[in-house]
Amino acid sequence: MSDESNEPLEARVSVQTALNMIGGIKRQGVIHPSDLDVLESLLTLALKTIDEEELTEFDSIMQGLTEAVAYAGGRREGSITHLPDTVNVRAIRAASGLTQKAFAKRFHLDIATLRQWEQGRRQPRGRSRVLLRVIERALAPPAEDTP
Repeated sequence: MSDESNEPLEARVSVQTALNMIGGIKRQGVIHPSDLDVLESLLTLALKTIDEEELTEFDSIMQGLTEAVAYAGGRREGSITHLPDTVNVRAIRAASGLTQKAFAKRFHLDIATLRQWEQGRRQPRGRSRVLLRVIERALAPPAEDTP
């Protein structure tokens, strides 16, 4: 097998290794200078096998990944956090046509929490809020295309 046939595999392995290192950096909260050198070398190898169109996508993904790691590390300056508006959980469930019990089971929600949301005692937060927004959009009728 020639070296050329191994380049895409090496690039994928290099990018995966780099991503694993970034995950380790995120968990440890520190980065050793030698880790930066290795990370740079791995990404450089990966970039050699990516064409120009893929490079643009790769740069965009890497920028997003870098920003996400910084945000997770507490550096929020310059970042934008999007929070959906309040969620009408009862209306979303009603649109699904499911009972509280069936809705909770289908979407892996605690039924007591679902009831509190529907009664307005609590509001969904974080991932639950996003999940409910996704469900709401999935249940919405498709928008009509106007000429």
